[in-house]
Amino acid sequence: MSNEKVMIKKINIRVLSLLGIVALLAFIFNSCGNNNDGGSSQIQLNSFGPSSLMRGEQLKFIGTNLNKVTSIVLPNNVEVTTFVTKTPTLLVIDVPNETTDGKVTLKTPQGDIVTKTNLVISEPITIKSITPSTARPGDVIKIEGTYLSLVASVTFGVNKTVIDFESQSETALEVIVPDDAQTAKIVLADGQAIPNTIESASVFNVTLPAVTSISPTTVKAGANLTINGTDLDLTKDITFVGGTRILEADFVSASATQIVVKVPDNAKEGQLKLRPLSEVEVLSPALKLVAPVITNVTPDPAKNKGTLTVTGTDLDLVSTVVFGGGKTGSIQGGGSATSITVSIPADAVDGKVRFGAKSDKWDSTQTVTFVKPTISNFTSSVNTASSPSITINGTDLDLVSSVIFGGDFTSKKITVNSSTQIVVVVTPGSVSGNITLVTTNGTEVESSNSLTIVPDMPDVTSISPINFLPGMTMTISASSGMDIPFDVIFPSGTTGVVANMFVSKTSTTLKIVVPIGAKSGRIKLVNYANEIYEIPIDIKLLGADPVTDASLVFFDFNGTGKDSWWGSASIKSTDPTDNTAYAAINSSLNGWTDLFWRNSGNNFPGAKVGTDVANYVVKIDINVYAAITGGNIKIRLQDSDNGEGDFWYAIGPAAPTGQGNYTVPVTGGWTTVSIPISSFKDNYGWGSNTITDMSKIDVFGMAFDNGSSTVNIAIDNVRFEKTN
Repeated sequence: MSNEKVMIKKINIRVLSLLGIVALLAFIFNSCGNNNDGGSSQIQLNSFGPSSLMRGEQLKFIGTNLNKVTSIVLPNNVEVTTFVTKTPTLLVIDVPNETTDGKVTLKTPQGDIVTKTNLVISEPITIKSITPSTARPGDVIKIEGTYLSLVASVTFGVNKTVIDFESQSETALEVIVPDDAQTAKIVLADGQAIPNTIESASVFNVTLPAVTSISPTTVKAGANLTINGTDLDLTKDITFVGGTRILEADFVSASATQIVVKVPDNAKEGQLKLRPLSEVEVLSPALKLVAPVITNVTPDPAKNKGTLTVTGTDLDLVSTVVFGGGKTGSIQGGGSATSITVSIPADAVDGKVRFGAKSDKWDSTQTVTFVKPTISNFTSSVNTASSPSITINGTDLDLVSSVIFGGDFTSKKITVNSSTQIVVVVTPGSVSGNITLVTTNGTEVESSNSLTIVPDMPDVTSISPINFLPGMTMTISASSGMDIPFDVIFPSGTTGVVANMFVSKTSTTLKIVVPIGAKSGRIKLVNYANEIYEIPIDIKLLGADPVTDASLVFFDFNGTGKDSWWGSASIKSTDPTDNTAYAAINSSLNGWTDLFWRNSGNNFPGAKVGTDVANYVVKIDINVYAAITGGNIKIRLQDSDNGEGDFWYAIGPAAPTGQGNYTVPVTGGWTTVSIPISSFKDNYGWGSNTITDMSKIDVFGMAFDNGSSTVNIAIDNVRFEKTN
């Protein structure tokens, strides 16, 4: 081994500084007890130094008449009588090896001169070699150098300090490498209160285990793995990817060249970490793991809450089975490497099934679909008051978790549940329509037939008046059932407003005060079972709609050419709706009676509507003073050359079905009737053809027919209005 470069580290800077100051003072000031220079024969020491030096170096004394000095006594009683230089002003001597720290005495004929400060001897601990340069923990290494007898401790890598040596001399030191030492430079320290430290010039290598190969390279979890290499007996534990650590005591076998260890179930692929006591990790070649392989799954389609039989290889590795939708199944006991049985979650859906081992190896080759229930028949009609349940027959109905009824009401009240039949309680508030079965995995199966739901509600026949103001008393009539407990909700915003002031109530009639905030629309009844019934009669808040486009008005009775050319209607000059004239009829009529007419397309805005009839309505401002109890009022739009046709819309008890065939009640003020152009039909309103081009119409007006009644009404502002 080559000689090590000497490296002496003085740890305490303060000590070095003080020593330098002492040396300087020793050179500057007289070291004897008498500084009197009164006579030329006086022997006087002014300084000496250097104060800190190594044995064998030269020590100098400066003063006067020093040639008279007979000898110099160095500590500890080392007397020097041979001088390298001896003059009156300078003495030079070689420092013997026996010299130690202390004060120096100059022997003279005039008496002893003792230095005031100490001579400091530097001990030159050096490292010349370390053999061997690489060693195992527990081996003895030899350090050679100088002044090694002064060494109090040897420190290996990571502060592993040894104070007990196998042998120690001036030139050699033998020490055992600690079990947990790491590769690093070696540091020697002396026994001073503030130790001097000496570091080796090169790194001392501590032997680590080394892996040359593993077998098999692809291994099954739970099987034995053989690790080959050198110094493997230094290994204290092995960590697999995934975090499982196997301690030395749990190795199957171990020697300096081979370790056999059982692969943990949750081991992952990758390099193993071998760790000695020094905790310096050593990596192995990458480990590969056997994965489960699936060859077949049955049945397919499978059934939720059933079982799946799986065949393949290495299936004993499977620890997790994930179905479509991320739903995890459970593996039943008694499986083998070639076959396992898996319980299917109730909410698994169609898709890939993933089979995973604890090693994070997966097989995702298989797709499983799931059976769906079928409906063969079910109860066609249900009365929520007397029989609120329905029976559904079919297949795989045990998969059904809920049933959705019309109106998007869901019921989970299944009182009978088998694979072929379920009995379900109809949710209050449900309406007629198809039903939908919802399975445990969220699959929906809709029926092809509709369920008729008869709510426990009255059979409403009329509302009077249909034009109202808040605070008015309104009468709702029915053939029966008005005494059923229910709330009356008038239209208002999105939720409506509840009427809570009842005037009287019988099985056929309800008189109720219209609540503040009620708007135009339809009244809803909500019964004790939270079922909702909407009365199919529009009610309207009193007050005529404003005219949005005066150019679309074709009767205003204001003497502007938009008047009646013939008919029994009279013109009145005071109209509260717009302070202009209006038409009035007040007669007992029987059979056909012309009310007001005009023709030849005079001042008729049909061309503005043209063929865009789907986006227009006819609006009429009307005030009914007495109910029309017979016949009907007819509104006519005709192409006189019969190219387009003759179209009618009627309001009154004798009106065609689908038009305004009801008793026209007293409005209590002006209101606006809105009629889609598409509602005008041929054959006096009883036909099926509708207007296609309004620009062809040249006869228009109103008449009474088909019965008898007192007709006491006012009419104004007959017009078209665009809705979109």
